[in-house]
Amino acid sequence: MHAYEHLAHDLRTGITAGKWRPGDALPTMRSLAADYGVSELPVRRAYALLHAEGLIYSGRARGVPAMIVRSPNRVAHYATASIDPDRPTVGRDAFAEFALRAGREPGTRFELRVASAPPDVAARLSVPLDEPVVQRVVYQLLDREPWSREASYYPRWLAETVGLDVPHDLPGGTLRQIAAAGYRETAWHDEQAHLPATPDDREDLGVALATPLLLMTRTAAAGATITRVTQLLRPADRLTVHYELGDPEGLAVIAAARAALADAT
Repeated sequence: MHAYEHLAHDLRTGITAGKWRPGDALPTMRSLAADYGVSELPVRRAYALLHAEGLIYSGRARGVPAMIVRSPNRVAHYATASIDPDRPTVGRDAFAEFALRAGREPGTRFELRVASAPPDVAARLSVPLDEPVVQRVVYQLLDREPWSREASYYPRWLAETVGLDVPHDLPGGTLRQIAAAGYRETAWHDEQAHLPATPDDREDLGVALATPLLLMTRTAAAGATITRVTQLLRPADRLTVHYELGDPEGLAVIAAARAALADAT
């Protein structure tokens, strides 16, 4: 067994046994190299192996770069929750509601951009390729762990009309603000595809290159107006996607049956 494989085995065993729990930083390369009497190269290779296995991610601990243990749990993502007309009218966006439903702590980092959309997005928005659109990009975290990147593209005239062209997140979410301005969405088209992680994805999501990612692209309209294209990118092995459509009574019956199945297994 090579030195890096021995290191990876010990670290993996420690994570499995609970020596390091989700959110904990692993020892620095320098300290681990000293403990094992090796150079930092085997430590770097061991960390790269655990990173590729999805056990750890690159983050920051106490303000310095660190390798941090990932949560091993899959999370149930309800893709239709954000467009549910009976969604509670509280001052939280759909991601915060999803995180709290999963018993996790939500966190976000936000960016506003005004630029031309990628060709596939421009086509979905029905705008010329060279026409600037408003892009609202949210980097989402669960328990301080990178979780997803959500990029929503809006026609510039619509964003300016309803007040989406502001350089900060909106506590209640953009869909409520669009609806309040008279553009309540009435139609949606979802597409899902698996993609390998790029260098940008590696930085944003804390995953290894070529990690399978799930991209959901939603095109929405309010009557005859296309309101947005939202692209949500997440590691494919971190979640189970659910779609719920229909009347509350029927959904309650389905939920009870699923709960019974969960108890039985």
